[in-house]
Amino acid sequence: MAPYRQFVVTFPIPMRYWLHSNKELFSKVYRIIIKEIHSYCKIKAVASGIKDPKSGAISFTQLAGSALNLNPHLHILFCDGVFSGINQNGAETFRFRNLEAITDKEVEKLLLEISSKVLKLLKKHGYLNHDGEMVNHPLSDSLFRDHESLAMATSSSIVGTIAFGPNAGQKVTRIGSGFGYYEEIPLAKGHRCFSINGFSLHANTSTN
Repeated sequence: MAPYRQFVVTFPIPMRYWLHSNKELFSKVYRIIIKEIHSYCKIKAVASGIKDPKSGAISFTQLAGSALNLNPHLHILFCDGVFSGINQNGAETFRFRNLEAITDKEVEKLLLEISSKVLKLLKKHGYLNHDGEMVNHPLSDSLFRDHESLAMATSSSIVGTIAFGPNAGQKVTRIGSGFGYYEEIPLAKGHRCFSINGFSLHANTSTN
């Protein structure tokens, strides 16, 4: 049985609404993240002398945070190693090859790659302008465009405010920052855990 490592990716607060209300955007962000982790595995394997390495992953999206607020984020189980092909009696078979555990420096570099490419995507599709500031009316699916109450409930759940009634707009939880600044450097939040520009990557949980 192959060992696995969990990668948990969370997003800046303003971005959580966009991801929840636009499936196409979420799909593009997801592909960036998966591609970058696959690339990390392949580069590390090739550097270890493994030819034509292939990695494997299982992922799912969790929509709620610890306070049951809307907080779409990714849990991704990657094999903690790669598969490589070998020729046995004229037939190609695959065997698992272990890799050294990901380091803090590698988690930091991986998060930098993910966050920079996602921010570039957001600018390309008009969610952020060229200065990195949010636009007023980002694209969303028709369900959210046609039903204002759903959009209000979604955005309120993300930032922790009351959506309707006499207390509408009042805060119910403390909210965090948005995308931060270009000058930011990755901040270590723990072992194999970093954050930058509102993105975070945790990769310290593994199983054999």
